[in-house]
Amino acid sequence: MEPLADCVVELVGTLAHGVTKASGRAEIDLAGVADGRYMLSVLPANRTTDPVGPSIASATPRPQRIWRPLDAQVTVVGGRITASTHADVTVSGSTLTAKVQPVWMASNRSPRRSTGATAITHIVIHHTGGPKIDRALDDWVTQRRASTHYVIDVDGQIIKLVHEADAAWHAGPAHWDGRDDLNDFTIAIEIVNAHPSPFTAAQYDALIELLGRIRAAHPDIPAWNVIGHSDIATCPAPPPSRCASETVRRLGRKWTDHGDQFEWERLERLGLGMIAAPGPLATTAYGGFLVTVPAGRLRQNDRDSTHRYGGAAHPTISGVIGELQSDLRTIGYLCPATGVYDRATEFAVHMFHEHFFAGTRPRAAHHGQVDEATATRIKGVLAAALVARIGGAVGAVGGRLLGGPIDVLGGLLGEAATRTEAYPAWPVESKTRGSPVRPS
Repeated sequence: MEPLADCVVELVGTLAHGVTKASGRAEIDLAGVADGRYMLSVLPANRTTDPVGPSIASATPRPQRIWRPLDAQVTVVGGRITASTHADVTVSGSTLTAKVQPVWMASNRSPRRSTGATAITHIVIHHTGGPKIDRALDDWVTQRRASTHYVIDVDGQIIKLVHEADAAWHAGPAHWDGRDDLNDFTIAIEIVNAHPSPFTAAQYDALIELLGRIRAAHPDIPAWNVIGHSDIATCPAPPPSRCASETVRRLGRKWTDHGDQFEWERLERLGLGMIAAPGPLATTAYGGFLVTVPAGRLRQNDRDSTHRYGGAAHPTISGVIGELQSDLRTIGYLCPATGVYDRATEFAVHMFHEHFFAGTRPRAAHHGQVDEATATRIKGVLAAALVARIGGAVGAVGGRLLGGPIDVLGGLLGEAATRTEAYPAWPVESKTRGSPVRPS
Protein backbone atom coordinates (compact mmCIF):
# COMPACT_ATOMS: atom_id res chain seq x y z
CA MET A 1 0.00 0.00 0.00
CA GLU A 2 1.24 3.46 -0.79
CA PRO A 3 -0.22 6.97 -0.61
CA LEU A 4 -1.29 8.58 -3.86
CA ALA A 5 -0.11 12.19 -3.84
CA ASP A 6 -0.98 15.13 -6.14
CA CYS A 7 -4.38 13.66 -6.87
CA VAL A 8 -7.24 16.11 -7.52
CA VAL A 9 -10.44 15.11 -5.72
CA GLU A 10 -13.57 17.06 -6.59
CA LEU A 11 -17.33 16.96 -6.37
CA VAL A 12 -18.34 17.84 -9.91
CA GLY A 13 -20.62 20.86 -10.18
CA THR A 14 -19.60 22.28 -6.80
CA LEU A 15 -16.65 24.18 -5.37
CA ALA A 16 -15.70 21.22 -3.17
CA HIS A 17 -12.27 20.00 -4.19
CA GLY A 18 -8.78 19.30 -2.89
CA VAL A 19 -5.39 17.89 -3.81
CA THR A 20 -3.81 15.01 -1.93
CA LYS A 21 -0.51 15.60 -0.18
CA ALA A 22 2.41 13.22 0.13
CA SER A 23 0.46 11.42 2.83
CA GLY A 24 -2.35 10.81 0.34
CA ARG A 25 -4.71 13.10 2.27
CA ALA A 26 -6.72 16.04 1.01
CA GLU A 27 -8.87 18.59 2.83
CA ILE A 28 -12.26 19.08 1.19
CA ASP A 29 -14.97 21.33 2.57
CA LEU A 30 -18.51 20.23 1.80
CA ALA A 31 -20.16 23.09 3.68
CA GLY A 32 -22.83 24.67 1.53
CA VAL A 33 -23.19 21.67 -0.79
CA ALA A 34 -26.90 21.00 -1.18
CA ASP A 35 -28.33 17.55 -0.57
CA GLY A 36 -28.47 15.41 -3.71
CA ARG A 37 -26.53 13.17 -6.02
CA TYR A 38 -23.17 14.22 -7.46
CA MET A 39 -20.32 12.81 -9.49
CA LEU A 40 -17.14 12.38 -7.49
CA SER A 41 -13.93 12.56 -9.57
CA VAL A 42 -10.49 11.45 -8.43
CA LEU A 43 -7.85 12.53 -10.95
CA PRO A 44 -4.30 11.23 -10.34
CA ALA A 45 -1.51 13.41 -11.72
CA ASN A 46 -0.31 10.56 -13.97
CA ARG A 47 -3.42 9.03 -15.46
CA THR A 48 -4.80 7.50 -18.63
CA THR A 49 -7.98 5.97 -19.97
CA ASP A 50 -6.11 4.10 -22.73
CA PRO A 51 -6.31 0.31 -22.81
CA VAL A 52 -3.29 -1.34 -21.20
CA GLY A 53 -0.75 -2.43 -23.78
CA PRO A 54 2.43 -1.34 -25.55
CA SER A 55 1.39 2.34 -25.65
CA ILE A 56 1.32 2.61 -21.85
CA ALA A 57 4.46 4.22 -20.37
CA SER A 58 6.00 4.45 -23.82
CA ALA A 59 7.50 7.92 -23.27
CA THR A 60 10.81 8.31 -21.45
CA PRO A 61 11.65 8.94 -18.73
CA ARG A 62 8.92 6.61 -17.56
CA PRO A 63 6.97 7.55 -14.43
CA GLN A 64 6.84 5.24 -11.45
CA ARG A 65 3.05 4.98 -11.60
CA ILE A 66 0.15 5.64 -13.98
CA TRP A 67 -3.46 5.34 -12.79
CA ARG A 68 -7.00 5.23 -14.01
CA PRO A 69 -9.09 8.29 -13.18
CA LEU A 70 -11.93 7.45 -10.84
CA ASP A 71 -15.57 8.51 -11.19
CA ALA A 72 -18.42 7.50 -8.92
CA GLN A 73 -21.92 8.79 -8.24
CA VAL A 74 -22.34 9.76 -4.60
CA THR A 75 -25.15 11.04 -2.39
CA VAL A 76 -24.72 14.11 -0.18
CA VAL A 77 -26.98 14.54 2.84
CA GLY A 78 -26.49 17.18 5.51
CA GLY A 79 -23.05 18.27 4.31
CA ARG A 80 -21.54 14.79 4.06
CA ILE A 81 -21.46 11.98 1.58
CA THR A 82 -23.55 9.10 2.83
CA ALA A 83 -23.60 6.63 -0.06
CA SER A 84 -22.15 5.69 -3.42
CA THR A 85 -23.46 3.49 -6.19
CA HIS A 86 -20.01 2.08 -6.95
CA ALA A 87 -19.17 -1.39 -5.64
CA ASP A 88 -15.55 -0.47 -4.89
CA VAL A 89 -16.44 2.49 -2.69
CA THR A 90 -17.18 2.13 1.01
CA VAL A 91 -17.91 4.49 3.88
CA SER A 92 -17.81 3.81 7.58
CA GLY A 93 -18.82 6.77 9.67
CA SER A 94 -16.76 9.63 8.32
CA THR A 95 -14.06 7.40 6.79
CA LEU A 96 -13.96 7.20 3.03
CA THR A 97 -12.33 4.34 1.09
CA ALA A 98 -12.03 4.16 -2.69
CA LYS A 99 -10.04 1.75 -4.83
CA VAL A 100 -7.77 3.41 -7.39
CA GLN A 101 -6.66 1.21 -10.27
CA PRO A 102 -3.07 1.37 -11.53
CA VAL A 103 -2.26 0.61 -15.15
CA TRP A 104 1.53 1.03 -14.79
CA MET A 105 3.70 0.18 -11.78
CA ALA A 106 7.37 0.33 -12.69
CA SER A 107 9.24 -2.82 -11.72
CA ASN A 108 12.65 -2.46 -10.10
CA ARG A 109 13.90 -5.49 -12.03
CA SER A 110 13.72 -4.63 -15.72
CA PRO A 111 17.15 -4.44 -17.39
CA ARG A 112 17.53 -3.42 -20.99
CA ARG A 113 17.43 -6.34 -23.39
CA SER A 114 20.88 -7.76 -24.15
CA THR A 115 23.00 -5.95 -26.71
CA GLY A 116 22.36 -7.54 -30.07
CA ALA A 117 19.13 -9.20 -28.87
CA THR A 118 16.85 -10.23 -31.69
CA ALA A 119 13.35 -8.91 -32.24
CA ILE A 120 10.63 -9.88 -29.80
CA THR A 121 9.15 -13.04 -31.29
CA HIS A 122 7.33 -14.90 -28.50
CA ILE A 123 4.81 -14.30 -25.71
CA VAL A 124 4.99 -16.46 -22.59
CA ILE A 125 1.91 -16.96 -20.41
CA HIS A 126 2.38 -17.61 -16.68
CA HIS A 127 0.23 -17.94 -13.62
CA THR A 128 1.16 -16.24 -10.35
CA GLY A 129 0.68 -19.32 -8.15
CA GLY A 130 -1.53 -17.40 -5.71
CA PRO A 131 -5.18 -16.29 -5.64
CA LYS A 132 -4.48 -12.58 -5.02
CA ILE A 133 -2.38 -10.01 -6.82
CA ASP A 134 -0.91 -8.32 -3.73
CA ARG A 135 2.00 -10.66 -3.02
CA ALA A 136 2.95 -10.92 -6.68
CA LEU A 137 3.06 -7.13 -7.00
CA ASP A 138 5.25 -6.96 -3.91
CA ASP A 139 7.68 -9.44 -5.49
CA TRP A 140 7.83 -7.58 -8.79
CA VAL A 141 7.72 -3.97 -7.61
CA THR A 142 9.40 -4.02 -4.19
CA GLN A 143 11.35 -7.21 -3.57
CA ARG A 144 12.99 -7.44 -7.02
CA ARG A 145 12.71 -11.24 -7.05
CA ALA A 146 11.47 -11.35 -10.63
CA SER A 147 9.41 -9.27 -13.03
CA THR A 148 6.83 -9.46 -15.77
CA HIS A 149 5.64 -7.17 -18.51
CA TYR A 150 1.94 -7.55 -17.66
CA VAL A 151 -0.26 -9.10 -15.00
CA ILE A 152 -4.00 -9.82 -15.36
CA ASP A 153 -6.04 -9.85 -12.15
CA VAL A 154 -9.03 -12.12 -11.52
CA ASP A 155 -11.44 -9.37 -12.60
CA GLY A 156 -9.64 -8.83 -15.91
CA GLN A 157 -7.80 -5.67 -14.84
CA ILE A 158 -4.35 -5.42 -16.46
CA ILE A 159 -1.30 -3.79 -14.90
CA LYS A 160 1.88 -3.20 -16.87
CA LEU A 161 5.17 -3.36 -14.97
CA VAL A 162 7.93 -3.55 -17.58
CA HIS A 163 8.04 -1.84 -20.96
CA GLU A 164 8.59 -4.09 -23.96
CA ALA A 165 11.88 -2.31 -24.72
CA ASP A 166 13.18 -3.86 -21.49
CA ALA A 167 13.56 -7.49 -20.50
CA ALA A 168 11.38 -8.92 -17.77
CA TRP A 169 13.08 -11.48 -15.53
CA HIS A 170 10.37 -14.06 -15.89
CA ALA A 171 11.67 -17.16 -17.63
CA GLY A 172 14.39 -18.36 -15.27
CA PRO A 173 16.44 -21.28 -16.59
CA ALA A 174 14.58 -22.06 -19.81
CA HIS A 175 14.80 -23.41 -23.34
CA TRP A 176 12.62 -23.13 -26.42
CA ASP A 177 13.24 -23.86 -30.08
CA GLY A 178 17.00 -24.21 -29.63
CA ARG A 179 17.48 -21.07 -27.51
CA ASP A 180 18.14 -20.52 -23.82
CA ASP A 181 18.03 -16.70 -23.61
CA LEU A 182 14.23 -16.53 -23.34
CA ASN A 183 14.12 -13.16 -21.55
CA ASP A 184 15.76 -11.49 -24.55
CA PHE A 185 13.06 -12.23 -27.11
CA THR A 186 9.86 -12.71 -25.12
CA ILE A 187 7.06 -10.71 -23.54
CA ALA A 188 5.73 -12.11 -20.26
CA ILE A 189 2.08 -12.10 -19.19
CA GLU A 190 1.23 -13.29 -15.68
CA ILE A 191 -2.34 -14.26 -14.80
CA VAL A 192 -3.44 -14.26 -11.15
CA ASN A 193 -4.29 -17.88 -10.45
CA ALA A 194 -3.56 -20.60 -7.91
CA HIS A 195 -3.50 -24.08 -9.43
CA PRO A 196 -5.81 -26.01 -9.63
CA SER A 197 -8.36 -23.19 -9.58
CA PRO A 198 -9.88 -22.27 -12.95
CA PHE A 199 -9.04 -19.02 -14.69
CA THR A 200 -11.89 -16.52 -14.97
CA ALA A 201 -13.79 -15.52 -18.10
CA ALA A 202 -12.71 -11.91 -17.48
CA GLN A 203 -9.07 -13.01 -17.53
CA TYR A 204 -9.45 -14.81 -20.86
CA ASP A 205 -11.20 -11.80 -22.40
CA ALA A 206 -8.51 -9.43 -21.13
CA LEU A 207 -5.74 -11.76 -22.30
CA ILE A 208 -7.13 -12.05 -25.82
CA GLU A 209 -7.49 -8.28 -26.13
CA LEU A 210 -3.98 -7.73 -24.75
CA LEU A 211 -2.49 -10.27 -27.16
CA GLY A 212 -4.12 -8.39 -30.04
CA ARG A 213 -2.62 -5.08 -28.93
CA ILE A 214 0.84 -6.59 -28.36
CA ARG A 215 0.93 -8.31 -31.75
CA ALA A 216 -0.28 -5.14 -33.50
CA ALA A 217 2.66 -3.25 -31.96
CA HIS A 218 5.13 -6.11 -32.50
CA PRO A 219 4.37 -7.64 -35.92
CA ASP A 220 7.39 -9.96 -35.65
CA ILE A 221 5.41 -12.08 -33.18
CA PRO A 222 3.58 -14.79 -35.16
CA ALA A 223 0.22 -15.95 -33.86
CA TRP A 224 1.82 -19.38 -33.33
CA ASN A 225 4.40 -18.07 -30.85
CA VAL A 226 2.22 -17.86 -27.75
CA ILE A 227 3.49 -20.46 -25.29
CA GLY A 228 3.32 -21.29 -21.59
CA HIS A 229 5.96 -21.11 -18.87
CA SER A 230 5.75 -24.88 -18.36
CA ASP A 231 6.68 -25.35 -22.03
CA ILE A 232 10.06 -23.67 -21.48
CA ALA A 233 11.14 -23.82 -17.81
CA THR A 234 14.07 -26.16 -17.21
CA CYS A 235 15.92 -27.88 -14.38
CA PRO A 236 18.29 -27.62 -12.65
CA ALA A 237 17.65 -24.23 -11.05
CA PRO A 238 18.94 -22.46 -7.95
CA PRO A 239 17.19 -23.08 -4.59
CA PRO A 240 14.39 -22.93 -3.58
CA SER A 241 13.45 -24.54 -6.89
CA ARG A 242 11.92 -28.00 -6.64
CA CYS A 243 14.66 -29.24 -8.96
CA ALA A 244 17.69 -27.55 -7.41
CA SER A 245 19.42 -30.92 -6.95
CA GLU A 246 18.58 -32.20 -10.44
CA THR A 247 21.66 -33.31 -12.38
CA VAL A 248 20.00 -33.83 -15.76
CA ARG A 249 18.83 -30.82 -17.74
CA ARG A 250 15.17 -31.31 -18.43
CA LEU A 251 11.80 -29.58 -18.49
CA GLY A 252 9.34 -29.72 -15.59
CA ARG A 253 10.49 -26.91 -13.32
CA LYS A 254 7.18 -25.10 -13.76
CA TRP A 255 4.80 -27.89 -14.62
CA THR A 256 1.73 -26.21 -13.08
CA ASP A 257 2.50 -22.83 -14.66
CA HIS A 258 0.21 -22.16 -16.65
CA GLY A 259 -1.33 -25.41 -15.36
CA ASP A 260 -3.79 -27.90 -16.79
CA GLN A 261 -6.73 -25.61 -16.01
CA PHE A 262 -5.69 -23.11 -18.65
CA GLU A 263 -7.97 -23.31 -21.68
CA TRP A 264 -5.65 -22.95 -24.63
CA GLU A 265 -8.57 -23.76 -26.87
CA ARG A 266 -10.00 -20.27 -26.23
CA LEU A 267 -6.89 -18.80 -27.85
CA GLU A 268 -6.73 -21.46 -30.55
CA ARG A 269 -10.24 -20.61 -31.75
CA LEU A 270 -8.81 -17.19 -32.63
CA GLY A 271 -5.73 -18.66 -34.28
CA LEU A 272 -3.44 -17.92 -31.33
CA GLY A 273 -0.86 -20.33 -29.96
CA MET A 274 0.24 -23.76 -31.10
CA ILE A 275 -2.61 -25.52 -32.88
CA ALA A 276 -2.63 -29.19 -33.85
CA ALA A 277 -3.48 -29.98 -37.44
CA PRO A 278 -6.36 -32.49 -37.65
CA GLY A 279 -5.99 -36.00 -38.97
CA PRO A 280 -5.36 -39.61 -37.92
CA LEU A 281 -1.98 -41.01 -36.99
CA ALA A 282 -0.10 -42.36 -39.99
CA THR A 283 0.49 -46.10 -39.85
CA THR A 284 4.21 -45.50 -40.34
CA ALA A 285 4.55 -42.97 -37.51
CA TYR A 286 7.06 -44.00 -34.84
CA GLY A 287 8.02 -47.10 -36.75
CA GLY A 288 4.41 -48.25 -36.80
CA PHE A 289 4.71 -49.28 -33.14
CA LEU A 290 1.53 -47.59 -31.94
CA VAL A 291 -0.47 -49.13 -34.76
CA THR A 292 1.17 -52.57 -34.59
CA VAL A 293 0.99 -53.00 -30.80
CA PRO A 294 -2.56 -52.67 -29.41
CA ALA A 295 -2.66 -50.16 -26.53
CA GLY A 296 1.11 -49.74 -26.85
CA ARG A 297 2.80 -46.93 -24.92
CA LEU A 298 6.30 -45.55 -25.27
CA ARG A 299 7.78 -45.20 -21.82
CA GLN A 300 10.88 -44.63 -19.75
CA ASN A 301 13.88 -46.85 -20.62
CA ASP A 302 12.63 -47.66 -24.12
CA ARG A 303 15.58 -47.34 -26.51
CA ASP A 304 16.41 -47.54 -30.17
CA SER A 305 19.71 -49.40 -29.77
CA THR A 306 17.97 -52.50 -28.35
CA HIS A 307 14.65 -52.05 -30.20
CA ARG A 308 12.90 -51.87 -26.82
CA TYR A 309 9.53 -50.16 -27.14
CA GLY A 310 6.62 -50.27 -24.72
CA GLY A 311 8.81 -52.14 -22.28
CA ALA A 312 9.39 -55.10 -24.63
CA ALA A 313 11.69 -56.06 -27.49
CA HIS A 314 10.43 -55.47 -31.04
CA PRO A 315 13.32 -56.42 -33.36
CA THR A 316 11.50 -55.38 -36.55
CA ILE A 317 10.76 -51.85 -35.33
CA SER A 318 13.47 -49.19 -35.12
CA GLY A 319 14.17 -45.47 -34.76
CA VAL A 320 11.06 -44.77 -32.70
CA ILE A 321 12.59 -42.77 -29.84
CA GLY A 322 14.83 -40.75 -32.15
CA GLU A 323 11.77 -39.79 -34.20
CA LEU A 324 9.83 -38.82 -31.09
CA GLN A 325 12.68 -36.69 -29.75
CA SER A 326 13.12 -35.00 -33.12
CA ASP A 327 9.41 -34.18 -33.29
CA LEU A 328 9.35 -32.62 -29.82
CA ARG A 329 12.51 -30.60 -30.55
CA THR A 330 11.07 -29.34 -33.83
CA ILE A 331 7.97 -28.14 -32.03
CA GLY A 332 10.29 -26.31 -29.62
CA TYR A 333 10.61 -28.48 -26.51
CA LEU A 334 13.91 -29.34 -24.83
CA CYS A 335 14.40 -33.00 -25.76
CA PRO A 336 17.99 -34.05 -26.50
CA ALA A 337 18.63 -36.65 -29.20
CA THR A 338 19.72 -39.71 -27.25
CA GLY A 339 17.64 -42.50 -28.75
CA VAL A 340 16.62 -43.40 -25.20
CA TYR A 341 13.28 -42.60 -23.54
CA ASP A 342 15.15 -40.97 -20.69
CA ARG A 343 14.15 -38.53 -17.98
CA ALA A 344 14.50 -35.53 -20.31
CA THR A 345 12.20 -37.17 -22.87
CA GLU A 346 9.66 -38.15 -20.21
CA PHE A 347 9.42 -34.58 -18.95
CA ALA A 348 9.19 -33.16 -22.46
CA VAL A 349 6.16 -35.41 -22.96
CA HIS A 350 4.83 -34.33 -19.54
CA MET A 351 4.96 -30.68 -20.59
CA PHE A 352 3.39 -31.47 -23.95
CA HIS A 353 0.52 -33.10 -22.05
CA GLU A 354 0.26 -30.05 -19.79
CA HIS A 355 -0.30 -27.84 -22.83
CA PHE A 356 -2.30 -29.99 -25.23
CA PHE A 357 -4.37 -32.08 -22.80
CA ALA A 358 -5.46 -29.16 -20.63
CA GLY A 359 -8.47 -26.91 -20.15
CA THR A 360 -11.75 -28.51 -21.24
CA ARG A 361 -9.97 -31.30 -23.14
CA PRO A 362 -9.68 -34.81 -21.72
CA ARG A 363 -6.51 -35.29 -19.70
CA ALA A 364 -3.74 -37.56 -20.93
CA ALA A 365 -4.44 -41.14 -19.93
CA HIS A 366 -0.77 -41.91 -19.25
CA HIS A 367 1.15 -38.84 -18.16
CA GLY A 368 4.73 -38.80 -19.39
CA GLN A 369 4.12 -41.69 -21.77
CA VAL A 370 3.21 -41.70 -25.45
CA ASP A 371 0.06 -43.57 -26.37
CA GLU A 372 -1.82 -43.30 -29.65
CA ALA A 373 -3.73 -40.16 -28.55
CA THR A 374 -0.51 -38.39 -27.55
CA ALA A 375 1.31 -39.47 -30.70
CA THR A 376 -1.56 -38.22 -32.87
CA ARG A 377 -1.45 -34.83 -31.13
CA ILE A 378 2.34 -34.57 -31.40
CA LYS A 379 2.24 -35.28 -35.12
CA GLY A 380 -0.62 -32.80 -35.56
CA VAL A 381 1.26 -30.03 -33.75
CA LEU A 382 4.44 -30.88 -35.65
CA ALA A 383 2.66 -30.58 -39.01
CA ALA A 384 1.17 -27.23 -38.07
CA ALA A 385 4.51 -26.01 -36.67
CA LEU A 386 6.28 -26.74 -39.93
CA VAL A 387 3.61 -24.83 -41.86
CA ALA A 388 3.79 -21.90 -39.43
CA ARG A 389 7.57 -21.66 -39.69
CA ILE A 390 7.60 -21.44 -43.45
CA GLY A 391 5.06 -18.65 -43.39
CA GLY A 392 1.87 -20.66 -43.79
CA ALA A 393 -1.34 -19.28 -42.37
CA VAL A 394 -2.40 -21.11 -39.24
CA GLY A 395 -4.65 -18.28 -38.08
CA ALA A 396 -4.37 -14.85 -36.54
CA VAL A 397 -6.31 -12.37 -34.51
CA GLY A 398 -7.06 -10.68 -37.81
CA GLY A 399 -7.26 -7.16 -36.50
CA ARG A 400 -9.67 -8.04 -33.72
CA LEU A 401 -8.32 -5.33 -31.45
CA LEU A 402 -11.01 -4.88 -28.88
CA GLY A 403 -11.35 -2.14 -26.33
CA GLY A 404 -9.37 -2.01 -23.15
CA PRO A 405 -10.16 -3.85 -19.95
CA ILE A 406 -13.07 -2.67 -17.85
CA ASP A 407 -11.92 0.04 -15.47
CA VAL A 408 -12.59 -0.62 -11.81
CA LEU A 409 -13.22 2.89 -10.59
CA GLY A 410 -14.37 3.53 -7.09
CA GLY A 411 -14.56 6.59 -4.91
CA LEU A 412 -16.41 7.90 -1.90
CA LEU A 413 -15.83 11.36 -0.49
CA GLY A 414 -16.62 11.81 3.16
CA GLU A 415 -17.35 14.93 5.09
CA ALA A 416 -14.12 16.85 4.99
CA ALA A 417 -10.75 15.12 4.62
CA THR A 418 -9.69 12.55 2.01
CA ARG A 419 -6.72 10.31 1.54
CA THR A 420 -6.05 8.66 -1.84
CA GLU A 421 -3.97 5.52 -1.90
CA ALA A 422 -3.04 2.94 -4.41
CA TYR A 423 -4.11 -0.53 -5.56
CA PRO A 424 -5.18 -3.14 -4.56
CA ALA A 425 -7.98 -1.66 -2.42
CA TRP A 426 -5.65 1.15 -1.56
CA PRO A 427 -8.17 3.56 -0.09
CA VAL A 428 -9.25 7.13 -0.07
CA GLU A 429 -10.19 8.01 3.49
CA SER A 430 -11.95 10.99 4.98
CA LYS A 431 -12.87 12.30 8.38
CA THR A 432 -14.26 15.58 9.60
CA ARG A 433 -11.76 18.34 8.95
CA GLY A 434 -9.29 18.58 11.79
CA SER A 435 -9.76 14.99 12.88
CA PRO A 436 -6.80 12.64 12.56
CA VAL A 437 -6.75 10.28 9.60
CA ARG A 438 -4.76 7.09 10.03
CA PRO A 439 -3.33 5.15 7.12
CA SER A 440 -5.01 1.76 6.72
